[in-house]
Amino acid sequence: MNDEIQNEFNEFHDECLKLSWLCTKQKKIVSSLEGECKSMQDELDKVKSNFCTKKKKVKSNINTKIDCLTWNKCASLKSKIDELNQVICKYENGKNRSDNVLSSQITVST
Repeated sequence: MNDEIQNEFNEFHDECLKLSWLCTKQKKIVSSLEGECKSMQDELDKVKSNFCTKKKKVKSNINTKIDCLTWNKCASLKSKIDELNQVICKYENGKNRSDNVLSSQITVST
């Protein structure tokens, strides 16, 4: 009977040693994975930061291009307004001359 108990104890002890070894191995794996997770999180934070920086630069470039396009449109419209003002000025000068000619003809004929 003592031999049976000793055999059972030895088997139980062997199982405990196997479980202890397995537990130690799994702790090392968990620790390694935690380290990898930390480094991946750090890398993700860097990527997010770079993304935000690039996003701001792209947004700034877009705003600059929009401002430039707006300025070019304004300059183009100003040029067209100047041209129209010249046409109106010529038209008014021609109308005034025409009115003068007509008024002189009216006074001459009466």
